[in-house]
Amino acid sequence: MKRSKRLTLLFGGVFALAVMLLSAALCESSGSDVGKESSAPPQTENKKAPALNVKGYVLGAFRTNGYLISDRNGVSVFIDPAAVTPSIMNLIKSDGIELKAVLLTHGHIDHVAGLGDDDFLDMLDGEIYMNNGDSKMLTDPPREFARKYGFDFDGISSFKDMKDGDELSFGDIRIKVIATPGHTEGSVCLLVGEETEDPMLFSGDTLFARSVGRTDLEGGDAGALERSLRRLESLPPELAVYPGHGPFTTISDEMESNPYWPK
Repeated sequence: MKRSKRLTLLFGGVFALAVMLLSAALCESSGSDVGKESSAPPQTENKKAPALNVKGYVLGAFRTNGYLISDRNGVSVFIDPAAVTPSIMNLIKSDGIELKAVLLTHGHIDHVAGLGDDDFLDMLDGEIYMNNGDSKMLTDPPREFARKYGFDFDGISSFKDMKDGDELSFGDIRIKVIATPGHTEGSVCLLVGEETEDPMLFSGDTLFARSVGRTDLEGGDAGALERSLRRLESLPPELAVYPGHGPFTTISDEMESNPYWPK
């Protein structure tokens, strides 16, 4: 089977994005761990640069990984707020936490629906960032589908475009944007702390542990996804990868063991 065709295969379990074609059984909010801190990823401290703290949350019906990253002074960003839980709200409300940005790896509803929470937006002292390629998903989301699976999100009117190669800074948090289209036209990976001994890649639905994002939905492109994965080959092999669903991994593990990695 050709590699470009292999990339269109659907993957199972929690790694599936489950937009439009996922069965209701998979989409039900299951278990007491939804919205709790995830055991993968662990909290991470960078050795050379000022310490960064990462808290991971498994959120919503599709069990999306959301990440709150904070520096030692409490300056924080949130990546992919699929939903907003009391534990997230309580942490942000606590002394010293300043939410300066929300960063979206792509526009699918299971990564952005937390933006429908007005209390969460009131805590944001900054901008919402996403690549403009997915703009319609954010400004005009599929409302009927959203309601069907429990997402209360009617869209937002504006956001700040983040393009390939952009470098963003929030306090001591340094982020480099890597455009990785394929799962969607506007998919990106976010390289955090490149200047430190412990950089981290937040890969959204581009790359999972032993799988990749599906490409059979609107805006998907198997060839583009293959090219995006090849871009990631230039990153350090030991780089920790924090995906949009499922456990964390590394670039080297995926290059060696991911059956969808281009050979």
